[in-house]
Amino acid sequence: MNKLKEMRTKKKLSFRELSKLTGVSPSYLCDLESGKSNNPRIGTKILISKGLKTPVDELFFNE
Repeated sequence: MNKLKEMRTKKKLSFRELSKLTGVSPSYLCDLESGKSNNPRIGTKILISKGLKTPVDELFFNE
């Protein structure tokens, strides 16, 4: 998920920092960015989007 990495790095957040904001584990965030896991549940998408203050559709559906 290149958009996830782009948004996270743009906001200068580490995996650990984003994890604290979202409640999503750092390892899962890493897996999403690297493509090891590419189909997160909608609830997870919402948590990440809120943590990054980015609309869910912009983050996950415009790739």
